[in-house]
Amino acid sequence: MSKLQLNELKAPSTGATIGTEHLINGTAKSQCNFNGIGIVSIDSSFNVSSITDRGIGAYTFALTNSMSDLNYTFSGNSRYGGMPGGRGYILSSQDIDSGSIAVSSYVTSSLGVADTPENSRVLHGDLA
Repeated sequence: MSKLQLNELKAPSTGATIGTEHLINGTAKSQCNFNGIGIVSIDSSFNVSSITDRGIGAYTFALTNSMSDLNYTFSGNSRYGGMPGGRGYILSSQDIDSGSIAVSSYVTSSLGVADTPENSRVLHGDLA
């Protein structure tokens, strides 16, 4: 197996450089856009092997490649196009593991759980 070892990359058009450490540590290690209404489905993803519907507004994602520990960062959002401006929902992490993450979608006005059709989540951290 061949390895390419670089300290930095340079853009030919602008001459701008970036250290490879930024690329390794600064990129998302997993992302998923999914529909949480009816039969839950993944619209697009990276490093996600499956999604499980755990009930109203509750989902678990299995990762194809595990994170190295539980100190990774999660960010996500939920949106329901029927709401004025698509506002009114949040996506919150519930239970994290190195190989999966459970999330729930909440209505911001009541903090009750709800299924939403437009959801996305991203993980940053180190892969195992």
